[in-house]
Amino acid sequence: MNKIKEKALDLLNNNKPFFIFISLRLAVSFLLFLSVFFTFFKVIQLFDINKIQPTEFPGSGIFILLMIVLPIASVFLLLLENTKFQKPINLSHAIISSIFLLWGLLLFFATKSEAATVASTEVKIAFGFFLQLLLICYLWIIIFGEKKLVELFEKYLGSSKEVTSSEPDIANE
Repeated sequence: MNKIKEKALDLLNNNKPFFIFISLRLAVSFLLFLSVFFTFFKVIQLFDINKIQPTEFPGSGIFILLMIVLPIASVFLLLLENTKFQKPINLSHAIISSIFLLWGLLLFFATKSEAATVASTEVKIAFGFFLQLLLICYLWIIIFGEKKLVELFEKYLGSSKEVTSSEPDIANE
């Protein structure tokens, strides 16, 4: 546990652009996990509105579990300096999230075609779909644009190897 703590502090102190990139990836993953609790689509009947969330989809438990476990495992492997499985874990997270979104779309269109046979029933996409779509797009950009994003952060935050403090180092005197 101390090794993980030391590596995290080392990233924070010596490689801030990469630390910010890792934080961004975790934030997007966490928001993607939270987005499954928003309404994905609505079934509007005459005097009734049923809001369907992704947590109600059949088989959603395994998807939701993987959507929270994979990013955490990715960061722990990074902190343990085991980068061998880093890319496959990140790719599998994006693929599983995309499959979950497509699963929701399939259920939406199935419900919509079923609702077409019932009088005064309408099915509409809700905020949860758009939020998941946006976050999955961000996730794919983060995965495939890792080097470009880290370079962009280095450009605006300064190089990770530079010492930006003009104060003398008291500890070495």
